[in-house]
Parts: sequence; C-alpha cells; structure tokens
Amino acid sequence: MSVKCSTQMENYFCAKSIMDDTVKVNTVSMFLTNIALLWWRGRTTDKRQGEIGM
Repeated sequence: MSVKCSTQMENYFCAKSIMDDTVKVNTVSMFLTNIALLWWRGRTTDKRQGEIGM
C-alpha cells in the first residue's frame, strides 16, 4: 500500500507508520504546543531586552 505524504507532519507519520488518527492528533498537539512555547520564550526574552518589534 502506497501512501502519499505531502506535509512535514504526514512525512513523519509515514516514516513512523502512524495510521491512527488519535495518535496523529495527540502528536500534532504536542508539536504545536512546543512551537508555541518556543515562540513565547523568544518573545518574552526580546521584550525583557527591549528589542521587541511589531
């Protein structure tokens, strides 16, 4: 069975043979949470250093 992988997350799921939608949702949720935390850390660091730009 050939599965087309068109996004980065789909590539990950294909590489790990993840087919269960529940596992996919949990994985993406953790990924997005980590990205949001990294963004927030960078933003608050910039703000403390007075370098925040809008």
